[in-house]
Amino acid sequence: MRRPEAWKIRREIARLGPKAAGLAERLFAGRRLARYDAARPGNLVQTDGAVALGPDQGPGPKIALLLIYQPAGLAPSVLQTCRHLAAQGYAPLVISNGSLKDADRAALGPAAWRIVERQNFGYDFGGYRDGIWLLDHLGIAPSRLILMNDSVWFPVFPGADLIRRMEAADADFVGVVELPRKRRRAVFYPSYFLLLNTGALRHAAFARYWTAYRQSSNKAVTVKRGEKGLPHALFRAGLRGHGMIGQADYETALARLSDEEVGIQFDHAHIPDPDLARRHADLAAQPRDGAWIDAARDLLRAAGRRKPYLSTLPLLGLTHLGYPMVKKHRLFGRSEKRRIIVAAADSGLLPGIDPTMLAEMRESDA
Repeated sequence: MRRPEAWKIRREIARLGPKAAGLAERLFAGRRLARYDAARPGNLVQTDGAVALGPDQGPGPKIALLLIYQPAGLAPSVLQTCRHLAAQGYAPLVISNGSLKDADRAALGPAAWRIVERQNFGYDFGGYRDGIWLLDHLGIAPSRLILMNDSVWFPVFPGADLIRRMEAADADFVGVVELPRKRRRAVFYPSYFLLLNTGALRHAAFARYWTAYRQSSNKAVTVKRGEKGLPHALFRAGLRGHGMIGQADYETALARLSDEEVGIQFDHAHIPDPDLARRHADLAAQPRDGAWIDAARDLLRAAGRRKPYLSTLPLLGLTHLGYPMVKKHRLFGRSEKRRIIVAAADSGLLPGIDPTMLAEMRESDA
């Protein structure tokens, strides 16, 4: 019997790969999670930090659950994030996906309330789940809870008032950015920064969500169950959500730019769409008169509707929309957006940007 050619075998393995991964997820994830939960009390390595928790009386303390993954060593910017959270009245509960080096644990101590090291299982929502379980285990009921991960540099401007503005929003839970869901007429808020108020934290839907949540080491499953699943569960329970920045805010800010500011944003735009990129290149070669300003504004509006709006004009979020953070990973053109931000800072267009975080941005794409 003739053996199948190697390329055919590779093709079938590649074809079945996603299906096989999904089947394995359904068959074995529940067992793995049960084993994980049974061992969790002894496997969470906890270290007390120097930051006070806050008042035990009244509505409860404010806590920031900061999920970090720092296998190459603790970045200095993580310490600055912790200090900023503490300055805003939040006790940083730092959850590390993976063990920390002794020096990194010692560095975090003065900037954190508590440090927890856990198995790297379940991405950010696995860490969030453990942190929320730990607070309940300790009998701590926060009045406000920030869920945040280290996939962003925050705050890139030390005096940023984002948290204060989020606290002032009339909502039970607040996200930084509001994004549409594709299959349902609802929105969701990216999981790298969420603020939950008492109305959400004390609601039965919040407890039910975490009781039912099955963490996974499959990224797509985590996004579906976690990043999109949590806001959906809270909305479905009738809780009020609010996004600090939405598509309408982008377009309003764009409409209000002066002619000079339109030119600056145009020169620092990130437009991956081929058709719009060609229009951008054509406009770049034309004289910048009144008609040019109108055409440039229209192009940037169209680009913001074609792709995530904050990705189109990375400077606009920093300078006009109160978005004091920059994404770290390299997907979806974010390396190019970081290079745009670094170049703008070098040109003096971002006065006050944090030098430590700027240096890390520069190094990340070197």
